[in-house]
Amino acid sequence: MNANNYLGIKLKYWWIIQSLESYEQHSDLIGCALKNETDQPIHGKFSKIRMGDHIVYYATGDKVIVGIFEVVSQMSLLKDDAEWEDSAVYQIKPAIMPTSGFFLDWKKLLFEPTISFDLFPKKKRWTYKIWKHYIHPLSQADYETIKNAILSHKFEARIEVEEKTISERLGPA
Repeated sequence: MNANNYLGIKLKYWWIIQSLESYEQHSDLIGCALKNETDQPIHGKFSKIRMGDHIVYYATGDKVIVGIFEVVSQMSLLKDDAEWEDSAVYQIKPAIMPTSGFFLDWKKLLFEPTISFDLFPKKKRWTYKIWKHYIHPLSQADYETIKNAILSHKFEARIEVEEKTISERLGPA
């Protein structure tokens, strides 16, 4: 079977923005809030994810990539969850991960002079590309770049997983 196909369907690669707190709560899921009074995800692209697709899990705030995960289920609904309330979710399993206890330092990778990304052609303005956008399709080239960076261990960083206040994250005024 071709590595880019799953049951005859071309695989897609996705950049998903969640948080380390979300990962701690449900390391086996990616989720998306629902539109008011519906069972539809608020981000339309979320429902385009398919079993076998690969997710680059970006943790906002900490600016790290947790790893690359394979989607192992169809979309389902998570109801009345203690942390996520009502959400659309997919089950995921680790596919390519940094060394245990480490994450991939996204900014270190992004600003490496020899590396470029289709999703972020203007490196200095990368945050505007993801601002208020939860999900992006990734090109195979971007996916391979991130995969190779994880496998190289060159861009790893140890991040303490704990809740921080806004002022702790942003620093003094």
